[in-house]
Amino acid sequence: MASGIPVKRRDGSVFFADINSALFQLEGRPHLLGIFRDITARKQAEKELRDALDTIQKLKDRLEAENVYLREEVKLKDRRAAVVSASDPMKYAMHRIRQVAPTNATVLLTGETGTGKNVFARLLHEESKRRDKPFVNVACAGLPANLIESELFGREKGAFTGSTARQIGRFELAHGGTVFLDEIGELPMELQAKLLRVLEDGEFERLGSPHPVKVDVRVIASTNRNLEEEIKNDRFRRDLFYRLNAFPVTLPALRDRREDILFS
Repeated sequence: MASGIPVKRRDGSVFFADINSALFQLEGRPHLLGIFRDITARKQAEKELRDALDTIQKLKDRLEAENVYLREEVKLKDRRAAVVSASDPMKYAMHRIRQVAPTNATVLLTGETGTGKNVFARLLHEESKRRDKPFVNVACAGLPANLIESELFGREKGAFTGSTARQIGRFELAHGGTVFLDEIGELPMELQAKLLRVLEDGEFERLGSPHPVKVDVRVIASTNRNLEEEIKNDRFRRDLFYRLNAFPVTLPALRDRREDILFS
């Protein structure tokens, strides 16, 4: 017996069949009897069931990832980001933020440590059309080098030693929303090419999988480094810098906005 064999009809259409055969003697001569049973409907039902189970697994993976991320973010209060400033440099930065917030443009926030890049990234998200979708914060400097790829892009079961289950990454988690790559200058060179592909094509592969994953995310990046100097020193990709630098916003240090000292 053979099951699920594709069979072509005379008109060129194809159906799936179970084939049963039997050899018997008739008038002293051997005969072969074959019975074909059309099981196309059953095969289609099996495919629909597999697709449904795959969808359920994807939803399960996403819910698990969201729960993990929400536990990490639980210390953050549910409130809108607020900026209070009387200085011209900060007012100009706010003007730039309000200009770009309603768009889907990639934004690069630059400034020294302590200038509030995280606050401005959240403000960009809250003022955008994506405000009701996830805002996913990725601290590039805080992720171990050997785990950062799977954290960003996810991994399949068995992708490496200790990987006992499939896990979706931060980009999949942020689908429809915003990914904030804090201190992007810390991202290893080997992952910068993969990030460039996300920016250009909106797709990537999970670690251990050859199949592309499509995502719709807005990317906001920040750095306290001079990325043009990093490019000269072969520590940052020039093409990635141009993609990230689509709309740069420089946040002034407190010493450059002394009017705000009373507010701090």
